[in-house]
Amino acid sequence: MQNKNLPNIKNKKDEDIEKIEKRAILILNSLGFKSFDELKGKQILDIGSGMADLALAAKKRGIDIVCSDINNEYFQKGVKSGLDYRWFSGYNIHTEGESFDLVLSSGSIPMISWKRSQVVELLKEAKRVLKKGGEFRFGPGCLIAAITDSNLSIKERISYMRSTKEAKEKRRKISLEILWSYDPNIVETLISLRTKYPTLYYTMKK
Repeated sequence: MQNKNLPNIKNKKDEDIEKIEKRAILILNSLGFKSFDELKGKQILDIGSGMADLALAAKKRGIDIVCSDINNEYFQKGVKSGLDYRWFSGYNIHTEGESFDLVLSSGSIPMISWKRSQVVELLKEAKRVLKKGGEFRFGPGCLIAAITDSNLSIKERISYMRSTKEAKEKRRKISLEILWSYDPNIVETLISLRTKYPTLYYTMKK
Protein backbone atom coordinates (compact mmCIF):
# COMPACT_ATOMS: atom_id res chain seq x y z
CA MET A 1 0.00 0.00 0.00
CA GLN A 2 1.42 3.37 -1.04
CA ASN A 3 2.19 5.93 1.66
CA LYS A 4 0.25 9.06 0.64
CA ASN A 5 2.77 11.24 2.49
CA LEU A 6 5.56 10.22 0.10
CA PRO A 7 5.98 12.04 -3.23
CA ASN A 8 5.01 10.07 -6.30
CA ILE A 9 8.45 9.92 -7.92
CA LYS A 10 7.20 8.16 -11.01
CA ASN A 11 4.62 10.85 -11.73
CA LYS A 12 7.17 13.61 -11.14
CA LYS A 13 9.53 11.96 -13.62
CA ASP A 14 6.74 11.60 -16.16
CA GLU A 15 5.87 15.26 -15.74
CA ASP A 16 9.49 16.28 -16.34
CA ILE A 17 9.64 14.17 -19.50
CA GLU A 18 6.40 15.70 -20.71
CA LYS A 19 7.73 19.22 -20.13
CA ILE A 20 10.92 18.40 -22.05
CA GLU A 21 8.85 17.07 -24.94
CA LYS A 22 6.68 20.18 -25.05
CA ARG A 23 9.67 22.53 -24.98
CA ALA A 24 11.48 20.49 -27.62
CA ILE A 25 8.52 20.55 -29.99
CA LEU A 26 8.16 24.30 -29.44
CA ILE A 27 11.82 24.78 -30.40
CA LEU A 28 11.43 22.47 -33.39
CA ASN A 29 8.36 24.29 -34.69
CA SER A 30 9.86 27.75 -34.08
CA LEU A 31 12.65 26.83 -36.50
CA GLY A 32 10.23 25.64 -39.18
CA PHE A 33 10.37 21.89 -38.66
CA LYS A 34 7.10 19.97 -38.56
CA SER A 35 8.50 16.80 -36.96
CA PHE A 36 11.67 15.13 -35.73
CA ASP A 37 11.67 13.03 -38.91
CA GLU A 38 13.20 15.99 -40.74
CA LEU A 39 16.30 15.67 -38.54
CA LYS A 40 16.91 11.97 -39.14
CA GLY A 41 20.12 10.94 -40.88
CA LYS A 42 21.81 14.32 -40.35
CA GLN A 43 24.86 15.43 -38.41
CA ILE A 44 23.47 18.22 -36.22
CA LEU A 45 25.00 20.89 -34.01
CA ASP A 46 22.89 22.93 -31.60
CA ILE A 47 24.44 26.24 -30.52
CA GLY A 48 23.52 27.55 -27.08
CA SER A 49 21.71 24.35 -26.15
CA GLY A 50 20.91 25.35 -22.58
CA MET A 51 18.93 22.55 -20.91
CA ALA A 52 19.20 20.55 -24.16
CA ASP A 53 15.48 19.80 -24.38
CA LEU A 54 15.69 19.36 -28.15
CA ALA A 55 18.61 16.93 -27.95
CA LEU A 56 17.00 14.91 -25.14
CA ALA A 57 13.74 14.53 -27.04
CA ALA A 58 15.60 13.74 -30.26
CA LYS A 59 17.72 11.08 -28.56
CA LYS A 60 14.56 9.17 -27.63
CA ARG A 61 13.85 8.98 -31.34
CA GLY A 62 17.31 7.74 -32.27
CA ILE A 63 18.56 11.16 -33.41
CA ASP A 64 21.88 12.44 -32.07
CA ILE A 65 22.46 16.17 -31.67
CA VAL A 66 25.78 17.67 -30.62
CA CYS A 67 25.03 20.25 -27.93
CA SER A 68 27.14 23.26 -27.01
CA ASP A 69 27.08 25.98 -24.36
CA ILE A 70 29.39 27.88 -22.04
CA ASN A 71 27.08 27.57 -19.04
CA ASN A 72 28.79 25.10 -16.72
CA GLU A 73 25.57 23.93 -15.06
CA TYR A 74 23.93 23.07 -18.37
CA PHE A 75 27.15 21.46 -19.60
CA GLN A 76 27.47 19.20 -16.55
CA LYS A 77 23.82 18.15 -16.65
CA GLY A 78 24.01 17.45 -20.36
CA VAL A 79 27.05 15.22 -19.96
CA LYS A 80 25.38 13.34 -17.08
CA SER A 81 22.33 12.80 -19.29
CA GLY A 82 24.51 10.98 -21.79
CA LEU A 83 24.45 13.68 -24.44
CA ASP A 84 27.37 14.73 -26.63
CA TYR A 85 27.54 18.07 -24.86
CA ARG A 86 30.56 20.26 -25.60
CA TRP A 87 31.93 23.35 -23.92
CA PHE A 88 32.33 26.15 -26.46
CA SER A 89 30.73 29.33 -27.71
CA GLY A 90 29.18 29.70 -31.13
CA TYR A 91 31.71 32.44 -31.81
CA ASN A 92 34.48 29.85 -31.62
CA ILE A 93 33.16 26.40 -32.52
CA HIS A 94 35.70 23.76 -31.51
CA THR A 95 35.31 21.40 -34.43
CA GLU A 96 36.70 20.89 -37.92
CA GLY A 97 35.17 22.56 -40.92
CA GLU A 98 32.36 20.94 -42.90
CA SER A 99 31.34 18.66 -40.04
CA PHE A 100 27.57 19.18 -39.90
CA ASP A 101 24.58 18.95 -42.22
CA LEU A 102 22.52 21.17 -39.96
CA VAL A 103 23.39 23.84 -37.39
CA LEU A 104 20.62 25.12 -35.12
CA SER A 105 20.30 27.99 -32.67
CA SER A 106 17.08 28.79 -30.82
CA GLY A 107 16.88 31.77 -28.48
CA SER A 108 20.65 32.06 -28.37
CA ILE A 109 23.32 33.78 -30.44
CA PRO A 110 23.10 35.42 -32.94
CA MET A 111 19.56 36.35 -31.85
CA ILE A 112 20.78 37.70 -28.49
CA SER A 113 24.10 39.10 -29.74
CA TRP A 114 24.31 42.81 -28.96
CA LYS A 115 26.75 43.81 -31.68
CA ARG A 116 26.54 43.45 -35.45
CA SER A 117 30.13 42.24 -35.52
CA GLN A 118 29.17 39.37 -33.19
CA VAL A 119 26.30 38.38 -35.46
CA VAL A 120 28.63 38.23 -38.46
CA GLU A 121 31.25 36.35 -36.45
CA LEU A 122 28.69 33.70 -35.53
CA LEU A 123 27.46 33.38 -39.11
CA LYS A 124 31.01 32.84 -40.33
CA GLU A 125 31.61 30.09 -37.77
CA ALA A 126 28.33 28.38 -38.58
CA LYS A 127 29.09 28.39 -42.29
CA ARG A 128 32.62 27.10 -41.65
CA VAL A 129 31.39 23.96 -39.88
CA LEU A 130 28.56 23.30 -42.33
CA LYS A 131 28.98 20.70 -45.02
CA LYS A 132 28.35 21.79 -48.59
CA GLY A 133 24.59 21.91 -49.05
CA GLY A 134 24.03 22.18 -45.30
CA GLU A 135 22.04 24.89 -43.57
CA PHE A 136 21.99 27.02 -40.45
CA ARG A 137 18.56 27.73 -38.96
CA PHE A 138 18.25 30.29 -36.21
CA GLY A 139 15.55 32.25 -34.44
CA PRO A 140 12.93 32.93 -33.31
CA GLY A 141 12.30 36.63 -33.78
CA CYS A 142 14.47 39.54 -34.80
CA LEU A 143 18.06 40.29 -33.85
CA ILE A 144 18.65 42.21 -30.63
CA ALA A 145 21.55 43.89 -32.43
CA ALA A 146 18.97 45.53 -34.70
CA ILE A 147 18.17 47.77 -31.74
CA THR A 148 21.31 47.75 -29.57
CA ASP A 149 23.92 48.27 -32.28
CA SER A 150 22.46 50.74 -34.73
CA ASN A 151 22.45 54.44 -35.50
CA LEU A 152 19.11 54.89 -33.78
CA SER A 153 18.52 57.57 -31.19
CA ILE A 154 17.40 56.51 -27.71
CA LYS A 155 13.88 57.62 -28.56
CA GLU A 156 13.90 55.54 -31.76
CA ARG A 157 15.26 52.49 -29.94
CA ILE A 158 12.44 52.65 -27.43
CA SER A 159 9.85 53.04 -30.18
CA TYR A 160 11.32 50.11 -32.16
CA MET A 161 10.94 47.83 -29.14
CA ARG A 162 7.19 48.30 -29.03
CA SER A 163 4.71 45.69 -30.24
CA THR A 164 3.15 47.90 -32.93
CA LYS A 165 3.07 46.71 -36.53
CA GLU A 166 5.36 49.54 -37.58
CA ALA A 167 7.96 48.70 -34.90
CA LYS A 168 7.90 45.02 -35.84
CA GLU A 169 8.51 45.82 -39.51
CA LYS A 170 11.41 48.12 -38.66
CA ARG A 171 13.07 45.45 -36.50
CA ARG A 172 12.65 42.93 -39.30
CA LYS A 173 14.15 45.32 -41.84
CA ILE A 174 17.23 46.17 -39.76
CA SER A 175 17.76 42.50 -38.84
CA LEU A 176 17.81 41.53 -42.50
CA GLU A 177 20.19 44.37 -43.33
CA ILE A 178 22.64 43.04 -40.73
CA LEU A 179 22.32 39.43 -41.92
CA TRP A 180 22.54 40.35 -45.60
CA SER A 181 25.71 42.33 -44.97
CA TYR A 182 27.37 38.93 -44.57
CA ASP A 183 25.24 36.71 -46.82
CA PRO A 184 22.56 38.26 -49.07
CA ASN A 185 21.05 34.81 -49.61
CA ILE A 186 19.90 34.40 -46.01
CA VAL A 187 16.14 33.83 -46.01
CA GLU A 188 13.63 35.07 -43.47
CA THR A 189 10.56 32.86 -42.93
CA LEU A 190 7.68 34.61 -41.19
CA ILE A 191 5.40 32.45 -39.07
CA SER A 192 3.22 35.12 -37.45
CA LEU A 193 2.99 38.84 -36.75
CA ARG A 194 0.11 38.42 -34.32
CA THR A 195 2.44 37.80 -31.37
CA LYS A 196 3.98 40.63 -29.33
CA TYR A 197 7.24 40.14 -31.23
CA PRO A 198 7.46 38.76 -34.77
CA THR A 199 7.55 34.96 -34.86
CA LEU A 200 10.07 34.11 -37.55
CA TYR A 201 13.31 32.28 -38.23
CA TYR A 202 16.20 32.57 -40.64
CA THR A 203 17.98 30.09 -42.90
CA MET A 204 21.52 30.35 -44.21
CA LYS A 205 22.70 27.70 -46.66
CA LYS A 206 26.18 26.73 -47.71
